[in-house]
Amino acid sequence: AALRAGFKHFDGALFYGTHKILGQTLGQSLATGSVKRSDFWITTKVAHPPNLIGLNSLGKSLNWSSEDLKGEVRKQIEMSLDELCVGYVDLLLMH
Repeated sequence: AALRAGFKHFDGALFYGTHKILGQTLGQSLATGSVKRSDFWITTKVAHPPNLIGLNSLGKSLNWSSEDLKGEVRKQIEMSLDELCVGYVDLLLMH
């Protein structure tokens, strides 16, 4: 619906838990040829700090105590790309 309404920018985050549905929706539009990947922009975010108020039930906050913090961030980037299934993101932010 958003694509049909003219939306071109999609903003999400691994922490929000919206990547899979966004990826499925965009993937369907790409598969039918109604849009090209270059027709829309995806912004996403990784490296979410631990959430002290319990909103992160998805278990996707960054392990800030890890000795391999760079590896932890890379893992979140890969998780985002896997869930989105669109090949690349246009803007990646660190929360």
